[in-house]
Amino acid sequence: MNLEGVPCPSAKRPDQNRHRLVDGWQGSTVRSILENPRYTGYAFSGRWAKHETLLDQEDVAAGHVVRFRRATPHTKRTVAATRTVSTRTVVPAFATAASTSLRCTRRSPCARRCGWARLAVYGRCSTEDNQDPETSRGWQIGNVRKFVEPLGGQVVAEFFDIGQSRSVPWERRVEGARLLAELKNPRRGWDAIVVGEGTRCWFGNQFSLIAPKFAAYGVDLWVPELGGKYDPRNPSHKMLMCVLGGMSESERQHVQDDLAR
Repeated sequence: MNLEGVPCPSAKRPDQNRHRLVDGWQGSTVRSILENPRYTGYAFSGRWAKHETLLDQEDVAAGHVVRFRRATPHTKRTVAATRTVSTRTVVPAFATAASTSLRCTRRSPCARRCGWARLAVYGRCSTEDNQDPETSRGWQIGNVRKFVEPLGGQVVAEFFDIGQSRSVPWERRVEGARLLAELKNPRRGWDAIVVGEGTRCWFGNQFSLIAPKFAAYGVDLWVPELGGKYDPRNPSHKMLMCVLGGMSESERQHVQDDLAR
């Protein structure tokens, strides 16, 4: 259907699908249509009958109770009058697409299970300890690629703060704030974030304040120190991220002490 130019639901009705990307038909979309009998014209009405029973047969004012019971076989049932799609044409198209273009597409559930994702990388370099921005950016981006590419990830965007202290909240960092603003953009082109180094990106309890924002927009977070995606349901991941925040705070204190000597 993508090759034939058939518009997907988000392209056909963008006013009702503002939260979705207009990126063509996905396997989950076609599957939902095929599993919905109302779309294919096989939805029946009248399977259940409504029965109202008086609470008191002698006193109508006492009210009644409503119960639904399965209709008897001889009860008339009506089939949905309008058939939106034809299974004769959609099923073969879905079978073909499922083995090619719809396999592990960018935002499909299958892609998330397999680990395939388009990622935006975030890094940070501080100049207070005489770091070279280009060198720091080079090794952080290089480490990110070595980390995500074997897992099936692809870096498609970069956000790199220079001269911003790790103690500064993300909302006040130039690139950090730009990344947070992009979360609201459904056409951002990436669905996960990977950081160059955990201790460089978060300070103290910053992670606990930022992670819910990523989760609210369905954006996965990949952390090298975790060896993969951050799982908020994993107690070990939560503990390690707290440790990284403490290590970052301690490391900054050591840098300040060295500069003060």
